Amino acid sequence: MAKKVKRMVELKSKIREREIETEKRDKEIEKREIEIVRKEDREKKRKAEEDERERLEKEKKVKEEEKIRLEEEEKIRLEKTKKDEGKKILDEIMREQQKKMKEIEAQIEAMTKEVKMPTMFFGVSWKVESFVKECREYVEIKMKEKMVEDQIL
Repeated sequence: MAKKVKRMVELKSKIREREIETEKRDKEIEKREIEIVRKEDREKKRKAEEDERERLEKEKKVKEEEKIRLEEEEKIRLEKTKKDEGKKILDEIMREQQKKMKEIEAQIEAMTKEVKMPTMFFGVSWKVESFVKECREYVEIKMKEKMVEDQIL
């Protein structure tokens, strides 16, 4: 019976050793599984960060392209505005010049009407026409001289 007890103690001891070994293996397996999960988590995190970086880079690129497009549109708008302003200025100058021309024509017309016909012209129409023509030319020359002087000053 002592042999049986001894044998049973040995068997219980071996069972206990195997249970301890099994527990160690289970712990090792659990550690490996945890490491695998952590590694997968790190990979997922790295992938997520990489995706986020790529998304931010794309977003930055889109913003830069939008900024460039807006700058180009602004440049075109400014050029058009400058052209429009230049055209308005030229139109205004043309109107002023036309007004001046009308004033000058009115002055010339008034001067030719004011010129009295000398007695030596009575009865000879070609002399009168010649005199009036010469007067107009004289007035035009004087007006041009005045305009040149105004421009110089």
